[in-house]
Amino acid sequence: MNRFRTALLIIFLFIPITLLESPIWASQVIEGEALVIDGDSLLIAGEQVRLHGIDAPEHDQTCRWWGVEVRCGAIATAYMKELVEGATVSCTYTDRDSYDRILGTCTAKGLNIASELVLRGFALAYRRYTPAYIATETLAREAQRGLWGMDFITPELWRHSGGK
Repeated sequence: MNRFRTALLIIFLFIPITLLESPIWASQVIEGEALVIDGDSLLIAGEQVRLHGIDAPEHDQTCRWWGVEVRCGAIATAYMKELVEGATVSCTYTDRDSYDRILGTCTAKGLNIASELVLRGFALAYRRYTPAYIATETLAREAQRGLWGMDFITPELWRHSGGK
């Protein structure tokens, strides 16, 4: 019985410490010049990076502004380009998505890129994955910034409808 208790003690004390020190749990950083893929994705050092916690309109997605069809996905992509142009982009990450893209929290020019996109209304808080940008989205919605001044469907619904 004494050996059993000792074994349990070792398991519960030392294995969790080993797991916490494992690279699986450690944050990693990728940084460099970024190429913009779309309103929530970048290419840095040959790696695709998806901004964690937000969802921007797809590049071909359209919205309606005062009855006129506008390319809101292209607008979101253009704003992303403005945020990262000429800057070193640094992304901290711990995970990848099902497409093997890095899921990162990225900064450029001293700004959190995802937060800036949501604040300006060019991306939505992706509530399913984190509550981090909900308050920022509320500010954008109340001020009718970006998408919030248009008629739009969420990027997720647009993708599931086949882009229609």
